[in-house]
Amino acid sequence: MKINRFLIILMFTVAFSSCELTENPLYSLNEVTVFSDETNAQLAMNGIYVQLGGQPFAGMWLMETSEMGSGLGYANISAWRADLVMLNVSPATLLPARMWDAGYRTIRDANAFINAVEASELSTEVKDRFIGEAKFIRGFVYLQLTGFWGGLPLRTEPVNTETTNVKRSTRSEVYDLIEEDLLDAIERLEQNDNHGKVNEWAARALLAKTYFLRASQEDEINGTSSSYWQKAKEQGEIVISQGPYVLDPSLVNLWDANTTSAEVIFKVNFAQGALYNFNPASTEPAGASVAGSNNGRCRASKTAYDIHADKYPGDPRLDATFFHTSYERVSNGTTPNLYPVNKANNTFGWPYFKKHFDPDRVANESSKDQVLFRYADLVLLMAEVESELGNSGLAQTYVNQVLQRARTTDGASATEPADWPILNKEDFRKEIYMERVIELMGEAKTYVELRRRGAAWLGEVLQRHNDNPNLDIGRHATWTDVTYDDLSQSFLEKNLLLPLPSTEINFNDLMTQSDQNPGY
Repeated sequence: MKINRFLIILMFTVAFSSCELTENPLYSLNEVTVFSDETNAQLAMNGIYVQLGGQPFAGMWLMETSEMGSGLGYANISAWRADLVMLNVSPATLLPARMWDAGYRTIRDANAFINAVEASELSTEVKDRFIGEAKFIRGFVYLQLTGFWGGLPLRTEPVNTETTNVKRSTRSEVYDLIEEDLLDAIERLEQNDNHGKVNEWAARALLAKTYFLRASQEDEINGTSSSYWQKAKEQGEIVISQGPYVLDPSLVNLWDANTTSAEVIFKVNFAQGALYNFNPASTEPAGASVAGSNNGRCRASKTAYDIHADKYPGDPRLDATFFHTSYERVSNGTTPNLYPVNKANNTFGWPYFKKHFDPDRVANESSKDQVLFRYADLVLLMAEVESELGNSGLAQTYVNQVLQRARTTDGASATEPADWPILNKEDFRKEIYMERVIELMGEAKTYVELRRRGAAWLGEVLQRHNDNPNLDIGRHATWTDVTYDDLSQSFLEKNLLLPLPSTEINFNDLMTQSDQNPGY
């Protein structure tokens, strides 16, 4: 017999709140909440950001699930980390299951917030701003979840005993809801230059990315050109021609702790002692900063680094993306060698992610903002969109803007990454597939990027990893490279998605094991 999910949600919320008091929403939300003034509504909106930015979602586990479980990630081989790195995730694997719950807590709060604002006597202008922002966040979270799990239960109403059980919708239906939310947000939100905050431009950019991902997947499934390429172009062109975003000439500035870069489309702000970002402690090597633990459990694989370094030797983005070759341990002044100098099976034998590095964090708490969507992502997706639509010259122009910024970032004068020539559609499709992985590595996007073109494309990357001569297999029980020896069609298709968490199937009366993703 299934347990009432509504009671489980309440129990989990109490348990979660009791152990993480600094991340409690500042204003309680439920199905009967009605806001008396704008201040209370803003406090509740802040609480939605707390859920979005908490450790189980954007604060760490979105990053770890994406990068460690992508096929180009690494972690010391123990417990649930081994399941992720070896692409052997189960419905009970801890980290993705908790990320799922955190995503739905954010959606739960957004739903209650929208309901409360609609029922309030706030002005139409204030209502539009708040509802548009909440629908953007709901659309953003659903886009993250569908990238990992495909079809989802779509929850759009406040949680109660009648709304907690929801059937699983198809991925197309999930995209339809995201589109509906973002189109409504566009109508409600202001056009402003608040970089990193929700506004009309951010909603249009996220809608362009939604169409882009949907088109990529539909092309591989149907074997024909998706109509969503044109829709992505329409939204992306509006943002590029009218919006406030530009490529930052400085990658250092882009990844500063509290960046104000005009490249940032959407981010979560963190502050020590309130909501804080765990990603630096999870990704940086031991002793890189003076405070707290540096467990570096979420890393890039050797192949991830080699894909970048082999294609673009001397690319300044290597230093912005990875701790590699060596680094200074400020804790004791030593300079351990890292990959590719050190290829051995020990704690220093791999590259570490660098974009989240915060030398000024306190203990495990970092106030470094989490950049969730940036303009380079939009420019590269527009390059692919234009190529798919037959506009090879414009596609070349877009991608070369990102490459030119890389060559000259922070005053550099590098020869790589060199500009691309005009390529035919098939060649461009292959090149941009890996270019997006290179540019966005370590930003919680690698899992989705490697799978958006289907099983055959994922298989080619995993085979390249298997063929890497720098792998050092099996010499240490904890620190060892892994290979993917079964690259059968069934293995690849299974690993296009994560398994639905067992908690969802067990507690949702409208879902059964027949709803589980293939292979699980």
